[in-house]
Amino acid sequence: WAGWALGFVCEVTADVQKSAWKTAGNTGFMCTGLFKYSQHPNYFGEMLLWSSLCLSSVNSLRTPWERLAAAASPAFVVCLIRFVSGVPLLQAANKKKYGSDPAYLGYVARTSLLVPWFPKQTTDALLSGG
Repeated sequence: WAGWALGFVCEVTADVQKSAWKTAGNTGFMCTGLFKYSQHPNYFGEMLLWSSLCLSSVNSLRTPWERLAAAASPAFVVCLIRFVSGVPLLQAANKKKYGSDPAYLGYVARTSLLVPWFPKQTTDALLSGG
């Protein structure tokens, strides 16, 4: 259940941060809070939440078919978010909107797509001492 709780907290925190950021009148792309560590932390949280829920139930399932059926739901959610409706649509919209902005291109180059992680050092940051 720890994975479920972490996923829930990550998704809610990202959604709250994004909402507060927009309410404050900010424009452009968000790269603060959890978004400093992941381009899509809310989607990561959603995927972790459902995958962890499936893992927590696997011991109560008796047959391999039951386990496979239980795994189908989070697998579908992960595939849908990562490859169909979530990430690809937002990436395309962001590329169209901010694709010529060097700050956005730097953000994409140094920030993990899904899994929150420390930003990468880019060549520009290394050359400038940042």
